Amino acid sequence: MRAQSFCTGRQTMTRYQQIASTLRAQINQGEYPVGARLPGIRQLAMLSGASITTVQSACNLLQDEGLIEARLRAGLYVCPPRQTSLTPVHQAPQPRAPILLTPTSITAEVMQQSLNPQHIPLGAAIPEADFLGMDLLNHIRRRRTHQGNEDAKYAVPPGSAELRQAIARNYATRGAPIAAESIIITNGCHEALVLALRCVTQPGDTVAIESPSYYGFLQAMQGLGLNILEIPNHPDTGLGLEALDFALARWTIKAVIVTPNFSNPMGSQMPSDRKSALVARLRAFDTVLIEDDIYSELFHHGTRPDTCLQYDEAGDTVIHCSSVSKTLAPGLRIGWVISPRFVPLLIEQKILLNIATASLPQAWVAQLLISAKWQQHLSLVRRRHALAMAKMQQAVMTFFPEGTRISQPRGGFVLWVELAASLDGTALMRHAIEHHISITPGTLFAINGAFRHCIRLNAAVHWSPQVEAAIAFLGHAVRDPIFHRSADKR
Repeated sequence: MRAQSFCTGRQTMTRYQQIASTLRAQINQGEYPVGARLPGIRQLAMLSGASITTVQSACNLLQDEGLIEARLRAGLYVCPPRQTSLTPVHQAPQPRAPILLTPTSITAEVMQQSLNPQHIPLGAAIPEADFLGMDLLNHIRRRRTHQGNEDAKYAVPPGSAELRQAIARNYATRGAPIAAESIIITNGCHEALVLALRCVTQPGDTVAIESPSYYGFLQAMQGLGLNILEIPNHPDTGLGLEALDFALARWTIKAVIVTPNFSNPMGSQMPSDRKSALVARLRAFDTVLIEDDIYSELFHHGTRPDTCLQYDEAGDTVIHCSSVSKTLAPGLRIGWVISPRFVPLLIEQKILLNIATASLPQAWVAQLLISAKWQQHLSLVRRRHALAMAKMQQAVMTFFPEGTRISQPRGGFVLWVELAASLDGTALMRHAIEHHISITPGTLFAINGAFRHCIRLNAAVHWSPQVEAAIAFLGHAVRDPIFHRSADKR
């Protein structure tokens, strides 16, 4: 029996598990690349100070995981990673009729447990400190010159001119020239989206959304009394345009919400030609596109992806929403919404909702965006996110059962995991919470209980033996029949 303890969120490893963990880390970090021969058992025993029997047990464990293989009279070699790429999960050829979402308490439960400091935070999509810019923010705060009473006043909508100009300059460097007058500062990206919905819809209207989609969007539409129409989302290319065409021809759709770059939870990225085609389709139907662009700065490699906003040359179709919550600090609650067409309505709705966004955080973010340190910071966190995602993917492939499929995001920090169709992700979540691990069940990202067999993991965590042990614990748990529904209950 392997000794396991997870009552405090920490794993007590036996000696052979410790040796296996060290070798696993060396393989994951490339010290032993695919096809490389490991040192012999006797040499590993000498290096680790352990017995040959203990080292052999460690190697047997890695062989069971498919990480290494024994070749006859040749030794141990590193195996290629298992093929676990995610194929489309939602294969419905046509969208179902729009429905009004009923309230649920599970979202609040997930958020509360994810923010518990005693838990390993694999649930909420909130980066840990290593992936944020608190040191940079504190530096800007100390350097902020005294502004008299200005920082104590309301920054009434559209918000700080200094910040809006800084945002406009930032977009210009991305090939998306935007007038500062088209930008309204908000309390985060979520409020930007709510303002957009309030501007273009009335209770009872229908809004289309990717499926699976961020549960905060579903909650916002529920709160506004909107009917939700789910459009299948491809894990690689995003919103299904063919399914959207079918929906546009059949129902009156007032708005479409999309996260074209590194969507939450799948991490999909819509190609440029499909972004352009999406904007053109919606303009033809006079349907507004609400673009959530909160993750596009967190591309892992290459260059920053373009946005749907860049294809809205007339400025009459796209309402673009973003923030610094994923790149700097979520607690600042600084976001923005961009729409030349709807500026007056957005300002009106902002005043009705909460009058203004706090002045001091706007001043800090404005100074930061024009600082050379900002781009340096983004380059650093992109590298960290890419490495963290690779580690999380490898850990899931190592510890979860054969047949598990995972997303392959090219940016962002959330990993979508598809398990056996019989799995109950909500039951798994509650079991994990008992052992001080937070995860998010797939049912939160859709209506009518879809994606029950899926979970989402937050990869933006400081990697440690405790995190690895948490993934191992989950991988063991999903094999337990208690978390699987019998065929007559599916």
